[in-house]
Amino acid sequence: MEKLKELDQFKELRDSGKTVFVFMTGWCPDCHYIRPFMPEVEDRFADFRFV
Repeated sequence: MEKLKELDQFKELRDSGKTVFVFMTGWCPDCHYIRPFMPEVEDRFADFRFV
């Protein structure tokens, strides 16, 4: 999963095609639950870009 480095990059990535923005935080229990599954999701949907 790619990391967003600058806010200006958001618009560029949003307009570039099939992009999925994954927002996670350290305090969110749902985020902790889904984090281990993200590599599998990325592999399954390889035609999408995960940021």
